Amino acid sequence: TYYYITDKFFVIDSGIINKKHQEIPLKSITTVDFSQNLLFQIFNVYKINVENSSETMGKTNILLALKKDETAYECFGIVGMAMVSVKDGLVRLLKKDSSTKGINVVIDENNEITIPFKKFIIKSLLDSKITIVILLFSTFIGLGIDLSIINESIKIFGVVFSCIIIFLIFYIASVIFYVLSNLLTYFNFKIKTKKDSIIISYGLLNKKHHTIKREKITGLVLKQSILMKLFKYYTLEGIVIGYNTNKDDEQQEERAIIIPVGTLEEIEKTIKELNIKIKISNKFNNSPKRALKYFYYNPLYIILFIALLITLYYKINIAFVAVIILIIILAISNYLSYKNSGIKTNKNISAFRNGSFTKQMFFIKTNRIESASSVGSKIKIYKNLNTINVGVFAPTRYKNIKVKNVEIDEFKNLKDNLNY
Repeated sequence: TYYYITDKFFVIDSGIINKKHQEIPLKSITTVDFSQNLLFQIFNVYKINVENSSETMGKTNILLALKKDETAYECFGIVGMAMVSVKDGLVRLLKKDSSTKGINVVIDENNEITIPFKKFIIKSLLDSKITIVILLFSTFIGLGIDLSIINESIKIFGVVFSCIIIFLIFYIASVIFYVLSNLLTYFNFKIKTKKDSIIISYGLLNKKHHTIKREKITGLVLKQSILMKLFKYYTLEGIVIGYNTNKDDEQQEERAIIIPVGTLEEIEKTIKELNIKIKISNKFNNSPKRALKYFYYNPLYIILFIALLITLYYKINIAFVAVIILIIILAISNYLSYKNSGIKTNKNISAFRNGSFTKQMFFIKTNRIESASSVGSKIKIYKNLNTINVGVFAPTRYKNIKVKNVEIDEFKNLKDNLNY
């Protein structure tokens, strides 16, 4: 297999019996992912994933695995910088005769943003851990571990105080897990800004570099857990087609984190420094008060109340505590879903807000919205309420965005701003 670059194409020639020739327009390349896991670091080998927005090839990513002395890093630089500007003279294009070697990628240190790891520790402390807490608690019970301590705690302190103690124990365990996970994943997190692209690099055991064209950024996501809200912190992510979506690499989509933790002012300043043409705001048209009851229409309440009666009848204290915790969590989750539901649209940017324990605010380029639909029962429509579903040109994680129980007029405004 041979890879080379012309003025307009990234070219792949492969095959012995069945020859295959592929040409990928440089302008269609969305991201270039450069990674090096622990084994690759030992042998000084790099994996390069070139993602493009075209579906005509049957797959949208091309993988390369080369040694550094075989210009793996240079190849990454070539493709990444070719997306930026050939005229700038930052790179020399690789010719088919393979005579070009030692291509230097110029890094301007003044355009580099380094995110200190303490930001990720703060993120670990403030991120919502409800799902992990429930998972750990369920595992604790499922393993049949001696629960006599919990039973004694209930006898001494009562159900409510025991619930709080149990929650805090599992919450602390989840925080430790998140801190260690973030240390391994986001060590030495840096952002470098170029003329038309952004380069994100990080990692300890698995080092990664992502080159993203600004014009390929579909939108931005602001996330805020309950604790982050108390300290007025947010996490900023980018919505980019092809950001580390290599199906042969753990079959996972990785979040394009730009700012792990920051105030709204810090995030707005960083967006400006990175020259991302998307304006963010925390002003939305919220779900009206009359919609609150619809957020509590959940069949899980019936199941949990039946479970509660069973635990009372058979006097299973630990199960009773578990069900009480789940009911409280579900009730709080429904209320937060109501508080976090909102929408605001215009011709340039369409903003959507949803989530429960973690509030999510999506700021999508309106011309990247592929579809929009309104859903609601006859009763809801009579009360001028509907749920809006939006299909976005984005990775699977953010391909479908839903905003529940907002005014029907919001859907009309969205339709007026869309250009299909």
